[in-house]
This record gives sequence, structure tokens and C-alpha cells, in this order.
Amino acid sequence: SVVISPDGARLVYVSGTPSRLFIRRLDQPGAVDLPGTQGASSPFFSPDGQWVGFSTGRGISKISVDGGAIVPLGDVAAFRGASWDGDGSVVAATGRELRRTVTNGAPEALALAVAGDGEIGLYRPQILPGGTAVLFTVDNPGDVNQSTIQVSTLADGQRKTVIRGGASGRYLATADGAGHLVYVNRSTLFAVPFD
Repeated sequence: SVVISPDGARLVYVSGTPSRLFIRRLDQPGAVDLPGTQGASSPFFSPDGQWVGFSTGRGISKISVDGGAIVPLGDVAAFRGASWDGDGSVVAATGRELRRTVTNGAPEALALAVAGDGEIGLYRPQILPGGTAVLFTVDNPGDVNQSTIQVSTLADGQRKTVIRGGASGRYLATADGAGHLVYVNRSTLFAVPFD
């Protein structure tokens, strides 16, 4: 569990027993732990890079990159990843659903996406640039060739498969503005142009 801040200046990782979060500025030689994050897993950065979200077992919380108080964001059972939107809300994978948690920690009643018949679960959501759609992986029975990477619009929940046989999809912006979808199949990393 290692994540790099949106500006590329910091990284956060999970280490230790019990696990806790460590943060390192990439222009500094060492990392420091973020006090109060014992038991943390699955870190993710806010869009401005000033907050680190993380799982705390049944819930998700955030902490400033400078340390300080832990702020609960909401209860999430079966946490399988999250992504922060520009408006401060978080889209979290809760096993069989993607749900938005608003800034006051109250989860929306309506799921953004729900696993369908035969699907095991939804995981690793990433809100795409513009904030109108979310990219995520659908775990299906069988090996990774059965998994799919899909996009769902946040307005109406319409789902579209963009990759068959891939997992852990992430959108990466490129200097020319085109962007790429990066994903894994077995032990191979793939990158394809993505609009």
C-alpha cells in the first residue's frame, strides 16, 4: 500500500505491526509516521494532496499530511478502495457497491454502482477528471481474465466495460492531455490510450 500525492511531492505507505501510515517528502531522506493511524490500511490522497484518507477496519478517516487529529469520513464495511472528488466527497468501494460519502461523513442512500448477478465485487474506484464518472474494477469468478475494468457515470449510474481481462485500473494524465488507462493482467502492466 503505497500512494503518491497528486503533485508527486510525497508518498504515503503502510508499515509496521500494528500497521500505521508513514509519510515521506520525496525531497527528504526519511519517512515519519502519522501519529494515531495504528491499524490503518489502503491510503489515498485528497486531490490537493493535503489530506490522506485511509481505512480503519469498518470506516474511513482522514489525517492532514502534517499530522494532527484523525477525522472520520464514514462507515464502510468491506472496504476495497476509495477516491476523493474535487468537491471533498469520497467514492468508496464497499464490497458489492460504490458509494459516495459526503464531507460531513453521511453516506448517500443510493449506491453509485452495484455488483450485478455473477459479479463478486467492485473495487479500486477512481473518480475521473471532470468528476462526472468513476473508473473501477469488477471482480468476477475465475482468474483475472474474467475481471473487467468499467466506467460508471455519476449522474445516472450507466456502466460501460472498457477492458476485459484486467484489474487495478488507474487513469493517468499525460502531458499532451490524452491520458492513459494503466492496468494489470497477471504479472504484466499494460497502458492504453484512454479518453
